[in-house]
Amino acid sequence: MKKEEQICDISEEMESLRLIKNVRDELNMIDRVLQDQMEVISSYLELNKRQSRGQDSGESQLAFIMQLQQSKVKAVDKEAVMVENSV
Repeated sequence: MKKEEQICDISEEMESLRLIKNVRDELNMIDRVLQDQMEVISSYLELNKRQSRGQDSGESQLAFIMQLQQSKVKAVDKEAVMVENSV
Protein backbone atom coordinates (compact mmCIF):
# COMPACT_ATOMS: atom_id res chain seq x y z
CA MET A 1 0.00 0.00 0.00
CA LYS A 2 2.81 2.40 0.82
CA LYS A 3 4.41 1.93 -2.60
CA GLU A 4 1.09 2.74 -4.27
CA GLU A 5 0.83 5.96 -2.24
CA GLN A 6 4.34 6.94 -3.33
CA ILE A 7 3.48 6.31 -6.96
CA CYS A 8 0.32 8.40 -6.71
CA ASP A 9 2.00 11.25 -4.82
CA ILE A 10 2.22 14.23 -7.16
CA SER A 11 3.28 16.80 -4.56
CA GLU A 12 6.69 17.29 -6.24
CA GLU A 13 5.04 17.92 -9.59
CA MET A 14 2.61 20.37 -8.00
CA GLU A 15 5.49 22.28 -6.40
CA SER A 16 7.30 22.38 -9.74
CA LEU A 17 4.20 23.77 -11.45
CA ARG A 18 3.83 26.41 -8.73
CA LEU A 19 7.45 27.50 -9.18
CA ILE A 20 7.08 27.61 -12.96
CA LYS A 21 3.96 29.76 -12.63
CA ASN A 22 5.82 32.14 -10.32
CA VAL A 23 8.68 32.45 -12.81
CA ARG A 24 6.24 33.07 -15.67
CA ASP A 25 4.42 35.73 -13.63
CA GLU A 26 7.73 37.49 -12.97
CA LEU A 27 8.68 37.26 -16.65
CA ASN A 28 5.35 38.84 -17.59
CA MET A 29 6.00 41.71 -15.16
CA ILE A 30 9.47 42.23 -16.64
CA ASP A 31 8.00 42.19 -20.14
CA ARG A 32 5.43 44.84 -19.20
CA VAL A 33 8.18 47.07 -17.79
CA LEU A 34 10.23 46.62 -20.96
CA GLN A 35 7.18 47.50 -23.08
CA ASP A 36 6.65 50.68 -21.07
CA GLN A 37 10.33 51.58 -21.40
CA MET A 38 10.16 50.96 -25.14
CA GLU A 39 7.23 53.37 -25.46
CA VAL A 40 9.20 56.04 -23.61
CA ILE A 41 12.30 55.43 -25.73
CA SER A 42 10.25 55.56 -28.93
CA SER A 43 8.71 58.87 -27.89
CA TYR A 44 12.12 60.23 -26.98
CA LEU A 45 13.64 59.13 -30.27
CA GLU A 46 10.78 60.68 -32.25
CA LEU A 47 11.14 63.98 -30.39
CA ASN A 48 14.93 63.93 -30.77
CA LYS A 49 14.59 63.12 -34.49
CA ARG A 50 12.35 66.14 -35.03
CA GLN A 51 14.67 68.43 -33.06
CA SER A 52 17.82 67.26 -34.82
CA ARG A 53 16.13 67.38 -38.25
CA GLY A 54 16.36 63.66 -38.88
CA GLN A 55 19.97 63.13 -37.87
CA ASP A 56 20.56 59.89 -35.97
CA SER A 57 22.64 60.64 -32.90
CA GLY A 58 23.05 57.01 -31.83
CA GLU A 59 20.03 56.69 -29.54
CA SER A 60 18.47 54.15 -31.90
CA GLN A 61 20.91 51.63 -30.43
CA LEU A 62 19.02 51.97 -27.16
CA ALA A 63 15.80 50.94 -28.89
CA PHE A 64 17.61 47.95 -30.40
CA ILE A 65 18.92 46.90 -26.98
CA MET A 66 15.43 47.13 -25.49
CA GLN A 67 14.02 44.97 -28.29
CA LEU A 68 16.79 42.45 -27.68
CA GLN A 69 15.94 42.33 -23.96
CA GLN A 70 12.27 41.80 -24.75
CA SER A 71 13.10 38.93 -27.09
CA LYS A 72 15.24 37.31 -24.37
CA VAL A 73 12.37 37.52 -21.87
CA LYS A 74 9.98 35.99 -24.40
CA ALA A 75 12.45 33.17 -25.13
CA VAL A 76 12.79 32.32 -21.44
CA ASP A 77 9.00 32.37 -21.08
CA LYS A 78 8.68 30.03 -24.08
CA GLU A 79 11.10 27.62 -22.41
CA ALA A 80 9.10 27.86 -19.17
CA VAL A 81 5.96 26.93 -21.08
CA MET A 82 7.68 23.88 -22.53
CA VAL A 83 8.84 22.78 -19.06
CA GLU A 84 5.38 23.45 -17.64
CA ASN A 85 3.78 21.31 -20.34
CA SER A 86 6.23 18.47 -19.72
CA VAL A 87 5.45 18.26 -15.98
